[in-house]
Amino acid sequence: MRIRSAAALASAGIIALAVPAVAAAAPLTGSLGSVGSSAAQPTYELPASGKHSGDVSNGCTVDWHAATNFALDSSATADLDVFVSPEFDSAGYLRTDKWPSSDGMYWRTVAATDRAINDFSLTVTLPAGYAYAQSDVSIKPADDTWFATSMHTTDRWVTGVGPDDLNVAGPVENEDGTFTFTITAVDGSLPADSHFVIEYHGVGTSSADLIQGSQHLTGTAVPAEGEGPFCGEGIFSGSLGSLFGGGSLGSLFAS
Repeated sequence: MRIRSAAALASAGIIALAVPAVAAAAPLTGSLGSVGSSAAQPTYELPASGKHSGDVSNGCTVDWHAATNFALDSSATADLDVFVSPEFDSAGYLRTDKWPSSDGMYWRTVAATDRAINDFSLTVTLPAGYAYAQSDVSIKPADDTWFATSMHTTDRWVTGVGPDDLNVAGPVENEDGTFTFTITAVDGSLPADSHFVIEYHGVGTSSADLIQGSQHLTGTAVPAEGEGPFCGEGIFSGSLGSLFGGGSLGSLFAS
């Protein structure tokens, strides 16, 4: 695991995550609206509560969000659960775990992907009121069995991504007092059918009634064999594909 300090990050111009607002042209609609998949993504705003899919990907442009909150006061309600999962027909998984400790809080990333993801980046934002350090980050070894046990699976996402495969930068303190870690792949990409698990420890206590941890995973997915060039979306699938015999045109390009 390679870790860079907050000072190094600041000098490199790396700042805390804020999902950027993107001015996008109005998308095509109807049967031709699926042509291509390079349209800009809209700004994603985390909901305040409830269970939601955090997958707002567009074709092969991966855009995953996950978040949860934790009540420090009995009067507060912690019911936010944003995650990415096959439960929502997503081609992967992203979850945020949390639990208190005697000296603070633990947070955990649980992530997996069906497709390889190039230019992979994961930004993790943790609550204010706690002290974070480089030693607060722990990546489970590639051959660790925790993921398979937790997910009750031994035949999906079988390739472990461990400390030797990931870079960790941070923590960087944000203007609102929260802290951000940024995780990237050593070779730039996550392999297909893979997973990784990362834990973060914050020492201290918050004066807030409710605290929140969130994650944002981005990259460019590599289409699986037989999917066509747009990861299941675009000119070779969907309604336009049906004009050519129920997707038979797409099969010409699937290999």
